[in-house]
Amino acid sequence: MIETEGNESKDGEVRGGDEEHKDSESVPPSSSSSESKTDGNVVSLSYGGVIRRGCAYCIDMIIPNVFVYWRIASQQGDDPYLLPICLLFLVVYFPLLEGSLFHATVGKLIMGLKVVDRDGKGIGILRSYFRFGSKITLGICTFFLAWIAAGFHPKKRAAHDLVARTFVVLR
Repeated sequence: MIETEGNESKDGEVRGGDEEHKDSESVPPSSSSSESKTDGNVVSLSYGGVIRRGCAYCIDMIIPNVFVYWRIASQQGDDPYLLPICLLFLVVYFPLLEGSLFHATVGKLIMGLKVVDRDGKGIGILRSYFRFGSKITLGICTFFLAWIAAGFHPKKRAAHDLVARTFVVLR
């Protein structure tokens, strides 16, 4: 599990909740990385920071903007379908790619990031849509300050990651 509060020993090995601890003292996980134990193997995970995530988002926004400029250039006047098409694209693009086998959008892939659950596994389509919905809702309600929260969270989690119980980690 990625969240290891109370389950990580001094040497960094993650232990299950039912096992006896060799050391009575436990240390909290580091601010930029943690370890996940899946099927007996310990896997080291590093969290994606705000700058890297922001760059990934900017890369992802290039795709719909190119489409918008192409539609505007090809039309002589207002296109009533432009905004609905762009919104539909975003509603499909983010959740579908983050819930796919890649676990990342094109921007996250380029920046070396992926979205995982607390066990370090992919999040699936349903959780991906829930994450996207909470990202939009919390972003609008907090004037997008909820996104900046990742810069202050020890595991680099934005508010929508906390709600959806997801992590953005390095590949």
